[in-house]
Amino acid sequence: MILLLALTPLLALAAPGDEYEVAGAGTAEVNGVYVAQADFGWGGAQYTFDNGGTTYYLCNDDAAAPYRWVIARDEIECEMGFGFYINDSAAVTPPETGWMSVMGDDPPPNVAPAVQGAKLSKSVSTDYRLVAPGETVTYTLFVR
Repeated sequence: MILLLALTPLLALAAPGDEYEVAGAGTAEVNGVYVAQADFGWGGAQYTFDNGGTTYYLCNDDAAAPYRWVIARDEIECEMGFGFYINDSAAVTPPETGWMSVMGDDPPPNVAPAVQGAKLSKSVSTDYRLVAPGETVTYTLFVR
């Protein structure tokens, strides 16, 4: 018996509906929640954020590692691998840290998975809780 095994590289593809929040960028208009798109065009992951009629992109330039993740103003910048901010990473999802400013103002952003429907509630004067609907985890921030 012959056993054939195909090795497939990890692909940096987004699941439609996944969301990532870009925050703290010196170019403030790129800060917001980016939603994964079903059509990736050239094969990489693509997320978009509509800010007052202008669409911004969080994407990578290829479907195989190493990835160049980009926060850009259009798909062409995504395909070319440049934009406001870049991050060369082996991560198959948008990297949270390590972003560098290119055409964007410092500081570069942080990127994190967005939690849909999360809200901040104050239970006591110094205890704030971020509770995600349907989640069994409560994130607690203690303010001193």
